[in-house]
Order: sequence, then C-alpha cells, then structure tokens
Amino acid sequence: MPSRALPALPVLLALALAAGGCNVDTSRLPPIQRQALGSEGILHEGANLVFRHTQRTEYSRARWRDVVASIVVTKQTVLIHRSGRELLRITPRTRRFCQLIRIGPRLRIQVAGANASEIWSFIPPDDPAAWTRDVRSVLLLVGAGSAVRPGRGPEAEP
Repeated sequence: MPSRALPALPVLLALALAAGGCNVDTSRLPPIQRQALGSEGILHEGANLVFRHTQRTEYSRARWRDVVASIVVTKQTVLIHRSGRELLRITPRTRRFCQLIRIGPRLRIQVAGANASEIWSFIPPDDPAAWTRDVRSVLLLVGAGSAVRPGRGPEAEP
C-alpha cells in the first residue's frame, strides 16, 4: 500500500501549491513608482480587480480574456498593472485615441492606435460616478484626437 501512496504525494503537493498561488496580490508597486504616483495625487485605487481585456487588430478578430490586475488613478495618470508590471498607462503624453464608456457600474477604457485597439473593462470597487469623473479628467488631458463620450443604455449616466 505505501508504494501507491508515494506517487500520489507529489500530485497532492502540486495541487496544494497551485491552490495557494491563486491569491496573488497584484496591487504591489515598486517604491519609486508608488512615490511618483503619490506626487501626482492618487484619487482612486482598486486592488485585485477582474478586468475584461479585449484586443482587436486590423488583421484579426477580437480576442478577450479576464485578467486580475490593479488600477491607480491620479490627477494625471490611469495605470492598470499587475504587481508593478504596466498593462496600460494613460498620461497627457499618450498619443493614442482614448475614450471612456460607462454602462451601469461598469467602466470601459478604450485605447486605439493606427492598426489595433484594446479595451479594459472593469467594475470599480466603490462609487462608479466618482471613478468615471476622475478617469475622464485624465482622458481630457490626452491629445486633441481623443474623445470622451457617455455610455449607452438605460443605466448609463449622462
């Protein structure tokens, strides 16, 4: 009997380690990055949120996946990251088309370049109206080619 239990031990150990690895904190930022964002004035932070990330290129169909990440909104920056690894950064220097659409509690940040676009969709942890206002204020700082438009549907705010 012990000979059968021994091969099962590595499998059980691997399952235990995998289950423990699911609770990864994505909100950690390097101290230098945290200090730079702090100097801009942090307005909102959302840790370990599920983002629906959709990518579309000129030559392929849209692909999406759910990503656990964190978001920081300052007076000049929108940063979506995973433990300091930048997934999306919008600043006044951004040269891509940016827009925000709010449908009910869900916010959709769309960023498009010449041949590709991506959407980061999420539900903020608190007060969607305040998040909408502050993300839009950052998008208004982006180049003149950007647009900000309200969402559609019965729950969209004006």
